[in-house]
Amino acid sequence: MVRSWLRITSYGKSQLDLIGEDYYPVFLDPVSTISGLKSSIPNIDSIALRYFEEALWAIKKNLFLSAIVIMGCASECSILLLIDSMLDYYDDAALQGTFIKAEKIKPKYELFKTKIAEKGFKKELLSLFETNKIKYAELKHLFIDFDTILDGMFQIYRTNRNDAGHPSGISFDKDITRAEAAMFRKYCKIIYGLIAYIDEAKNLKIG
Repeated sequence: MVRSWLRITSYGKSQLDLIGEDYYPVFLDPVSTISGLKSSIPNIDSIALRYFEEALWAIKKNLFLSAIVIMGCASECSILLLIDSMLDYYDDAALQGTFIKAEKIKPKYELFKTKIAEKGFKKELLSLFETNKIKYAELKHLFIDFDTILDGMFQIYRTNRNDAGHPSGISFDKDITRAEAAMFRKYCKIIYGLIAYIDEAKNLKIG
């Protein structure tokens, strides 16, 4: 059945033409956003993804405190997986014991950054991909993002989760919560991109 009263304006058509990996006409629509994450980040963790999906639905219902807490959980899950990937790469019981002693997420993350520097982890990984210019460049860019923006993202998710999770009377408005949700895709691209390369590097090292 033809709906003759429906029409697309020139602006609407221009927006539809822009639909792609980084753009959705409905901002943070849970269905399209989660579908996009699954397709663009194939190794994204299902638990982290489920938490983030619940956060998006919470935002739609204006449950901003809930959304902030849930996104903090998705962040923590992803960061711990990144740390585990490095521990699997080295397969060192003493190193694993050091991380077990750092019980909370912030000490674990700070220890992770310290060990990366001490072990020359970036240089070691990059050396394994020197013969593949595309992968070498992509991994190098991921490490640049790790050094420059991931830390800030992690601190935002962690701090806001802590603030929202305690009955202190603090509130989060729509703009802050949506901004935090909007950066989650970039956050995951860095984390799960590094995890994928670390797993591949481990196989190269073994082989």
